[in-house]
Amino acid sequence: MTKHMGFDAETPQMPHVGALLEALATSSTQPLDLQPTGFDPLDLALDGGFNAEELVLIGGRPGVGKTVMMVQLARTAALSGRRVLYISYEHSERAMLSRLLTLELASTADDLDATTLLTLRRVVRAYCFGSISNEDFRDDHPRLSVAADRLASLGERMQIVAGSHRTTDLSVITRLASDAVADGDLVLVDYLQKIPAPEVTDRGPTFEVAEVLKDMANELGVTVVVAAAASDAGIGRGRLRLDHLEGGAGLAHECDVALLLNEKVGATSPVHLAYDTTRIEEARNQVVISVEKNRRGPTDINMEFTKDFANFRFDPKGRFVSDTLIDDIPREDHP
Repeated sequence: MTKHMGFDAETPQMPHVGALLEALATSSTQPLDLQPTGFDPLDLALDGGFNAEELVLIGGRPGVGKTVMMVQLARTAALSGRRVLYISYEHSERAMLSRLLTLELASTADDLDATTLLTLRRVVRAYCFGSISNEDFRDDHPRLSVAADRLASLGERMQIVAGSHRTTDLSVITRLASDAVADGDLVLVDYLQKIPAPEVTDRGPTFEVAEVLKDMANELGVTVVVAAAASDAGIGRGRLRLDHLEGGAGLAHECDVALLLNEKVGATSPVHLAYDTTRIEEARNQVVISVEKNRRGPTDINMEFTKDFANFRFDPKGRFVSDTLIDDIPREDHP
């Protein structure tokens, strides 16, 4: 059997560009199946949202809002009809349910005063951790029933799993995903560095984990969104970049989209904030989300979103950053 360029004689001839264009011209059209993030203008920057078979990285320091953003992404996807698997190595199922129910409550409570909303958040937490009954919860305030019913409407479309470093390895994640999601759905893992590596190699555990997650996204036809922690060196940086994440080189190689979260007050050039206490206070309440890698489009796009962490959310209506951001070290270009 003769071989040519690695293909044997029984392998069909690889199509040339003309044949590919002809097939495209005669094929029926289908809308591009993108999953909106629900964040504006992030969806604009990503040409509509996340695509199937993508590995999306959300990186940042502790407390910057990675989990907050991921919970919002999960809710948006489930409300749009997608199936969602959320694996959290940080929080229990009850804690995640409390966050989701609080987020749902806040989305229908714009007319409530701050004191009432604070009281209702405490009721949500007591309910989710078993301190009050379902009847008492629903009788406390009509908005609580509305929030619970809206969250319940997601039904089996959203599954939450509390991961463990001892038991929830990549094989378990793959099995869970195979059972829960399929083409166009969403898998979220919080966070990458807590996933046990399949083996120890000279490439490092983070690289190995990211590689398997990318393979899973391809094989199942889903979007995999994973949070990633800053390295020790990255913790002290004014502005965290892709290079400052734990295992940054491996992550940069494997991910399709990388979103980096930074507190605006620390990421903005001092020339914009010096001697202006009003702007400093405003910046303290905002997070910059930067598109640091995007295989499908442009990068180095920076947007700012206002925190509402008491309700486990960002205001999804943001804006492009007009201020100059600092950059501690030259950034490597990753394909």
